Amino acid sequence: MKYYHTYFLPLLYLVSINVYAKPQYVFQSENPIANFAWNENDTSRYEGHYRYEQAYKMIEDMLSDKRPLDFAEAVFAVENCMYDGELNHSAYLAELERIASGVQRMALSPAVSAPTPDVALNYAIYLFYTQPCPLNNYHPFEYDKMSLIEDVGLTGGMVTNLLKTGMGTCHSLPYLYKIIADKVGAKAYIALAPLHLYIRHQDAEGKWWNYETTTGTYSRSSFIMESFHVNENAIRSGLYMANLTNKETVVQCLFDLLCVYERKTGFYSNDFVRKCYTLGLQYHYADNLHSQRIGDLEYQMKKKAWNKGFRSIAELRNDPVLGREYDYIQQQIKAYEEMGFYAYTQEEYMQKYQETLDYNRTPSDDIRKWLSVDPLADKYPNISPYAYCGWNPIKYIDPDGREKDVFLHPVIDETLRNGASNYKDNVPSIHIWAHGSSNSIQFYNEATGETTMANSVEKVLNFLNEFVFPESDAWQKHLTEGTQAVIVLHACETGKGKNSIAQQLSAQLPNTIVIAPNENVAVDKITNKELGTYKTRTVTNEKGENVLTTDGVGAWIIFREGNPIVSFDGSTKPNASKPENFHVEEL
Repeated sequence: MKYYHTYFLPLLYLVSINVYAKPQYVFQSENPIANFAWNENDTSRYEGHYRYEQAYKMIEDMLSDKRPLDFAEAVFAVENCMYDGELNHSAYLAELERIASGVQRMALSPAVSAPTPDVALNYAIYLFYTQPCPLNNYHPFEYDKMSLIEDVGLTGGMVTNLLKTGMGTCHSLPYLYKIIADKVGAKAYIALAPLHLYIRHQDAEGKWWNYETTTGTYSRSSFIMESFHVNENAIRSGLYMANLTNKETVVQCLFDLLCVYERKTGFYSNDFVRKCYTLGLQYHYADNLHSQRIGDLEYQMKKKAWNKGFRSIAELRNDPVLGREYDYIQQQIKAYEEMGFYAYTQEEYMQKYQETLDYNRTPSDDIRKWLSVDPLADKYPNISPYAYCGWNPIKYIDPDGREKDVFLHPVIDETLRNGASNYKDNVPSIHIWAHGSSNSIQFYNEATGETTMANSVEKVLNFLNEFVFPESDAWQKHLTEGTQAVIVLHACETGKGKNSIAQQLSAQLPNTIVIAPNENVAVDKITNKELGTYKTRTVTNEKGENVLTTDGVGAWIIFREGNPIVSFDGSTKPNASKPENFHVEEL
């Protein structure tokens, strides 16, 4: 039994799955390795083994600066091993040059209007991927969903197959994007998530975009974190969602090489495997090669145990040498998990696959809502109807097409951001998520990484005028047509006490309702939905840890023209469209 990607090999390369399971030490005959008596280092019986050595040597020379980094060449060398040396290198390079030249021409054409050459180049690649044009023979690339499940070998996730068929996966599509970007001089980077690769690039203002090559759309970072189980440890360690450097990108080819090598030879543990992951981990430790290393260590330990006659975990652990090896491997697994590694099970993978197949026919599917037309598209004729958050995903969260502005740290405030992403409101209110108090609001600017403490109504207004109101359809309609505006502050205690920051804000904004909580805003960590506003206090649990506990329901306060007019139960949604739910109190 193979521990780290059992039964997933065809899928592993296609979508860059990095799956491992906790060791199940039931020693049995192995497939394809029949027993531990074989010499896995006898490469003379591996047909074409020299090709793998050549590919390894090319990548090693690139990483050690003995030859120029060339991602396109590294990719070809690996894929040529899969095709037993039968790929046409000249035709491959010619096709890449044809695409690169076409992208450069497109970037200079009137059809591409962009503020900087780099943005123009990235936009041209985007058009090549998504729009019918002469460069793609009027057939944009398609996502090859069936390759995720059918045993098509590794070819479904290869760049050469994408160039031939026009269909690819979240392995080949980002790879080709990066290759083209390198050739035309565009700044673009591959980023990783469990089960997934995508592209990151900047706009003219320096803000980062997450481009999903499989769907032709842009995703917010919090959506990737939520959908692919990326936690804050994985971001801090650089395991996921970080821009890969050019060397780190080439390192990915070492993992690809091992996937092809295993498929063709049947071995995942020998000297060749060892030198591949050892080389790669010198340049990118936070990588799926770490799983290869653990798998190799486990196999070698099992082989020693088998040859000693051990057939159970208890026997193995009682051996002074093997017991230490076992403990060391467990430490390595734990360290990898602490880095933020997420192990997809086969069931979870199949669920993802089924969601992908069903998104066109399941209106409520989570994937579909990221591939559908914005519900407010008719109000923004100057923006693409598929333009998530008005092409500004760094500043805004907008999962249902309404208006939300989120100013929370993407890692530290993960739960709160998830609550914002799940919040829905059918009225044109302006929802603002931030940290707050009775006399201030703290705004976090993800684009700059800076925090603004607005401790006066003037500072709050300055921030809203700069970052919120210019992009708000509801606010612009309020200004031009005189409609009443509704601003909901999902910021703790901003409606608490006399002369709160929300009350002051309402006094400065004519014909505007401001709704704010008089206690803390709570989000359920399990469902990622806002619970409402509650009184909280800190208590010490039985473990001696300080934790928050609920100490009663608060209230949502509605302010208009500087006066609190009504309040309603804090456990309900702060929805200004339902005045029948309000109750008047002495405020």
